[in-house]
Amino acid sequence: MNFLGYELKKDQKERWIYSVFSDFEEATVTVEKHSYKANITEMPYTFGNIYSKEYVISTLVNILKEYPGIESCAMGSG
Repeated sequence: MNFLGYELKKDQKERWIYSVFSDFEEATVTVEKHSYKANITEMPYTFGNIYSKEYVISTLVNILKEYPGIESCAMGSG
């Protein structure tokens, strides 16, 4: 498993904005606080070579449902 980390960039009234890190790339995910609807707002093409968009979003949403507004978390080896 490759490294995957999440870090809260902005905690806005209606949404959270997270930086998502892999071993080599960084993406940005926006998550609506009340519906947990999420989308990737910035993602280099090569990021998808390691993790799919669906995996990045579903993992973050599952974490947020358990720990709303978590500041950071990581998994895998880095």
